Order: sequence, then structure tokens, then C-alpha cells
Amino acid sequence: MENWSNGLEALRTSVFGGYKKEDVLEYIDFLLSEMEILKKEKSELEEQIKQLKGAQEEEKEDREVKGRE
Repeated sequence: MENWSNGLEALRTSVFGGYKKEDVLEYIDFLLSEMEILKKEKSELEEQIKQLKGAQEEEKEDREVKGRE
């Protein structure tokens, strides 16, 4: 598999113009794989945000209770 870090620059051109089909298909597979990784990371980060907001809310409630005492 090609090193796709250079994006479309890594695609080879064909004799009649355009790009080689196998390169394009490999690049699409690479992009799909990257997209899945990013979706997973996004989901994990959203879960972390949810947990942090919950902890922040608990801390706020604790401070309010202590302030009333």
C-alpha cells in the first residue's frame, strides 16, 4: 500500500489521463479507515466531555451545599 500522507499527490496517473484505478481504490480504503478512526476518537472525546460535565456539576452542587452550611 502507498504512503497516503501526501494525499492525492501519491496517486499515479494513467497513460490516458486520470489516475490509476487501483491507486484510487486504495486511497478510498485508506480514507474510510481514517474516517473510522476519527469517528471512534470523536465518540471517545464526547464521552469524556459528558463525564467531565457531570463531575463539574457535582462539584458545583457540593460547593453550593458547603456554602449553605
